Amino acid sequence: MTLRDDDTDLDTPAPVLDAFVQAKGPSVEHQMTNFSLTEFNLLWSDLQSTINRRWNIGSGRKCDVTGRDMLFMTVTSMKHCGSWDVVATMFSVNSPTFSKRVTTLLTAILPYLKSKYIDNIAAKWTMWDNQNLRILY
Repeated sequence: MTLRDDDTDLDTPAPVLDAFVQAKGPSVEHQMTNFSLTEFNLLWSDLQSTINRRWNIGSGRKCDVTGRDMLFMTVTSMKHCGSWDVVATMFSVNSPTFSKRVTTLLTAILPYLKSKYIDNIAAKWTMWDNQNLRILY
C-alpha cells in the first residue's frame, strides 16, 4: 500500500510525506505522528479548505512546502515535542524557518479548530450540565 492508495484527494501534492513513505514504508506516518494514514487523511480533509485559504497567500515569497506536507510536519513536531532543531533536522529545514512555518500554520488553523472542537462542545455541554452530571453519578 502506498500513500495514494486510499488518499481522498489525489490532486493534493505532498512530496515530503510521499518521500518519507517511499523511503521507510507506509507505517512511517504512524511512527512520526501517531496517526494512521486513514486518520491523517481524515484530519487533512477536515482542515484542507482552511489551510488552502490561508497557506501561501499574499504577495511575498511563497513557501515551497505544500499545505498537506506542512500539516504532516506540524503534527510530527507536536508529537516529538523536542527542540525545533531536532524536529527541523528530520525534514532538512533550518530551525528558524521550520519554527516560523509551524507557528504560522497553527495560527491559521487555530480559529477553525477552536470553533469546531471547543466552542461547539462548550455550547452543548455547559458547566451547569457538567455539575448536574456529577451529582447524578
